[in-house]
Amino acid sequence: MPPAGSGKLPVRWTGSGPLAYTNVSFASKTECTYGSPVGGGAWTVTLGVTPAGLLHVTWLPSQDVMVTATMSCPGSPPASVPGQPGPNAVGVTPVEFDLAPTEGTQTIGGGVSAGGNGFFHSGTITVTRRK
Repeated sequence: MPPAGSGKLPVRWTGSGPLAYTNVSFASKTECTYGSPVGGGAWTVTLGVTPAGLLHVTWLPSQDVMVTATMSCPGSPPASVPGQPGPNAVGVTPVEFDLAPTEGTQTIGGGVSAGGNGFFHSGTITVTRRK
């Protein structure tokens, strides 16, 4: 980044903020059900300008980005177990991409799968220029 007062625009910006999953659902393979998902975490983002004038975005979710849910199982007595792990930020792609210099949107995907089970990411990152 250029020195303050140099009259030149910065070519790199870094920031951080909260990150959360939304619209999460759990698909049980047993008679138990999952509900009340909670989760969150943080992420950092670095924006840079490429030699071609594009906006280069690098974003990294923190290791604590995760969703948990309460598992409820029928029986006598019924069992309820909070804090069961769900999706986390493992396998998210891409974590680096280029956008037009003014603004843009990148689809996020990836996830973890084993034998058809797992969790799958679906979302977008949008960069908007503010004046």
